[in-house]
Amino acid sequence: MSDYRGFSYWLDSTCDDLTPRPPLDTSVDVDVAILGAGFTGLWTAYYLLRRQPSLRVAVVEREIAGFGASGRNGGWCTSNFTLGASELLRRFGRDQAHATQTAMFDTVDEVGRVTREEGIDANFRKGGEIYLARGPQHLAALQSSHKAFEEIGLSGYSVLLDA
Repeated sequence: MSDYRGFSYWLDSTCDDLTPRPPLDTSVDVDVAILGAGFTGLWTAYYLLRRQPSLRVAVVEREIAGFGASGRNGGWCTSNFTLGASELLRRFGRDQAHATQTAMFDTVDEVGRVTREEGIDANFRKGGEIYLARGPQHLAALQSSHKAFEEIGLSGYSVLLDA
């Protein structure tokens, strides 16, 4: 068995004993099989069952729930998207950039809502993010991102500070 606690602060600080659950030793008949018990797999199972409680859902994980990328990054919940506001605006235009970024903001609020409603002790605290220009060469990217937030109608989500 692996020392799962050593993989991340999140796994190290959990109250769970991190013992892997018993493996499947027989075939199971399910409506939906989800491979992986990371955030994506567990949230998929959660929403499927909320929508249709009669579904038979199996979440299959080789290691432990929250292992892998979810375990390494489990301490943060962010509205970041692979493409920043500047790139969303450039590729897809104002309306789609606004809709995508707003949906990403909403996902953070949804995590907070579900943890409250379901009584999940996730230590969820909604805060914010800060990006720093570590040198003059980084300032243009911050300014471009800030301008893009203004252009897509989300100026209140970005504030440029001076030194």
